[in-house]
Amino acid sequence: MQAKDGREFTARALARLGALTPPPGLERRLLDAYAARMRRGGVAARLAELVWPGMPAWAPGAAFAMALLLGIGAGMALPDPAMAGGGGFSLARPPSFSLESLLAEESR
Repeated sequence: MQAKDGREFTARALARLGALTPPPGLERRLLDAYAARMRRGGVAARLAELVWPGMPAWAPGAAFAMALLLGIGAGMALPDPAMAGGGGFSLARPPSFSLESLLAEESR
């Protein structure tokens, strides 16, 4: 019963609202502002605008640097499975998989 009342309330509230019309010339002003921003910088500014629109040129580089530092920190903080002597996955040593070793482990 409440869902029906909610739908009716919403329908009445939306019916009271008029149609929104943007002010005349808004689209032209937006396009002119974007064109001015693109003319302002050189190739690096245009590339930064393609990568992260609307942000300063340093923002994409700063985000990449932060992600790189976070990855390096995690790599240094987490233990290396090859050093721990475990049989975990590691890119530091080549894979040594063979069917004989798999069958020998299953028979134990």
